[in-house]
Amino acid sequence: MSLVTEWPPEALMPVLKLAMLFGLAQAQGLVLHFLCAGPTLVGEILAGVLLGPMMFDIAPMRSELETVGQLALLVVLFERGLYTNFSSIAQCGAFGALMAILSISLSMTLVTTAMRVNGFPFIESICTGCILSATVVGLVDIGWSRRQVNVINPCSSLTSKMIESGTTINTMLILTVMTILQSIDPESKSYYPVSQWWVVCQPMLFSLTFIVGGIFVRMLFSFFCLKEVMGSFFPPKNDPSRELYNAMEFAQVTFMTAFALALAVTAEIVKVPAIVGIFVAGMCFGGSETCRQSWTRNTCNLTHWLSRIFFTCSIGFILPQSMITKKAVLDGWEVASAAFFGSFIGGAVGGLPLLIKEKKAVSNIMLCGSAMAYSGELGFIFLLQFWNAGYLSDKGVGVTLWGLLLGAVIAPAVCQVCVFVQLDSDCHDETSEVVGAKYELPDGFDCVVAGEGGGGRRPPPPSLPCCLN
Repeated sequence: MSLVTEWPPEALMPVLKLAMLFGLAQAQGLVLHFLCAGPTLVGEILAGVLLGPMMFDIAPMRSELETVGQLALLVVLFERGLYTNFSSIAQCGAFGALMAILSISLSMTLVTTAMRVNGFPFIESICTGCILSATVVGLVDIGWSRRQVNVINPCSSLTSKMIESGTTINTMLILTVMTILQSIDPESKSYYPVSQWWVVCQPMLFSLTFIVGGIFVRMLFSFFCLKEVMGSFFPPKNDPSRELYNAMEFAQVTFMTAFALALAVTAEIVKVPAIVGIFVAGMCFGGSETCRQSWTRNTCNLTHWLSRIFFTCSIGFILPQSMITKKAVLDGWEVASAAFFGSFIGGAVGGLPLLIKEKKAVSNIMLCGSAMAYSGELGFIFLLQFWNAGYLSDKGVGVTLWGLLLGAVIAPAVCQVCVFVQLDSDCHDETSEVVGAKYELPDGFDCVVAGEGGGGRRPPPPSLPCCLN
């Protein structure tokens, strides 16, 4: 009997293909992450394109992976809502609202015009404008690390607050716009569907009700000290019965997840997209630091892998063959340029009145504009929502995705340049201790800044690893 057997065994092939798929996603994600100082999602999507049905078609269990990737909708949206900070809106909400309104208006107008010039239907053009107008919220990948938006600029707390208030209000508005668009028949040829006013207004009103209700619950956490009440249910961390603490923490995460699912189902019942309910659920618990810490400690690895599966499989596998044509690339570049300049100008003009007197005002204003143009995870989630609902054609998906990918590469690079300009100056102002407290600095790194008025803590340069506490 021959001792030589077939290698690799047939039963092992799906495992090897999965390892190849996610290994390539990890490698490409890290390469583009370090080159562009932005998110890894671009490399992960490219891995799905290479090994998915568009090119080599060797990825196993495609439908199962796409289904698992849908769980990332819950995790990513809930986490983004959880890390919103309403104190920034309270301090500079008027200018944040101006940034959000201008960026959405200009971006959607320019993108819709570019799509119409290239022969796309009106409804599809508007949906593409909505997708490309979505920005980052809560957390952002910039400077080779993931940080909260409220510390995006380590040298100017005012700029960070402006960006956080602008991106948070932008997300609330763009979720409402997406709700309105999904209430319109995708086959409608009328520019103004007068006969569908109630069909359009009902989801819009319920969407606004969800968002306002989430804000109200968030205010309860702030004004009635419910975050301290929730924290009081936990035994001290140094208590010998650590198992009890972990069990109660897991129960809290389970309750938050169940609450998010309940709001998602309720949203679907009243004809509002489920992602609105999920984001609002995260927003409700964002007022409690205990909830944030519990969620981070219990889901950090799960979030990482679900997000990778979502971008590699749910997004990378749906791309049409028409995306790799020269015309699709050129149209995508045109649409991406329209979206970037619309959001950039809107964010910069909205932040101009308040930031003009700041030190290094030009870089601060440019940082506001590029942050509003940053195509984060929300844009890709919107793309999948509109694609599944039949609002986008194969050609439209290709053009829109090129726009998202280019926005996810260009805007983080511009943000990082602006941050480097800020770090070149003395940035040990009165807010540096607040910023420094957000980071866990590497061992041996001297984070005391000397200068007039005493020292202060500041985060490490972007080239050094740093992570959120």
